[in-house]
Amino acid sequence: EVLVHPGAAVIIPKLAGERVLLVRQYRHAAERVLWEFPAGTLEPNETTEQCARRELREEAGYEAKTLKPILAFYPSPGVSQEKMFLFVAEGLTLVDEIPMEADEIYADTRKITELKQMVDRGEIVDAKTIVGVYYLILEERG
Repeated sequence: EVLVHPGAAVIIPKLAGERVLLVRQYRHAAERVLWEFPAGTLEPNETTEQCARRELREEAGYEAKTLKPILAFYPSPGVSQEKMFLFVAEGLTLVDEIPMEADEIYADTRKITELKQMVDRGEIVDAKTIVGVYYLILEERG
């Protein structure tokens, strides 16, 4: 059996001061709260960039001046057709205050240097976010 999926966009929102935005939300399949980069499923007739911009606004309340495509990957090729498209968003402007409730999405920022430590401590276990974290690490090394 194969899960048919339209694909998804994943966004690394880079803020001033070497900070990135993460969202924290409860995931029923994992039965726990996860720290993740904002992401979401493509809607019909939507481009990956349109999806990335929509999800960044819906999950975090930000719009990006620039959105740079980085890479695409299959998170679960053994069971799903889902392909994820990773973007870096810069020049962020807060346009909507997202009301954060205990059982919904909560956004927070972290220094880029903290992200690998969060992965190492098991605080970030979401695959798409780990891909993004290691992209940032490699980008820093040149």
